[in-house]
Amino acid sequence: MAEYIDREAAIKAVNKVPDGNWKSIRYAKEIKAIPAADVVPVRHGRWIELGDGDCKCSMCGCYHHAWEAYGYYCQHCGARMDLEGGDE
Repeated sequence: MAEYIDREAAIKAVNKVPDGNWKSIRYAKEIKAIPAADVVPVRHGRWIELGDGDCKCSMCGCYHHAWEAYGYYCQHCGARMDLEGGDE
């Protein structure tokens, strides 16, 4: 699986290397030249059971029938349902 990093954080890390300013500038330019990936941060949530056969997403609050909701993702906001916790 690919890993993604923050471009500005990488440039700051390169600039901290004490091996000559020209190398830092060259590496920073190379990092800036790398095309950005189109990624979306993963949101994590859990199903909150409401006791009446329904449940809601802990991230967006969208209500679902229990038989619709028990899956790995919220159908409304896309949150990954992998957090554990008690009902609110």
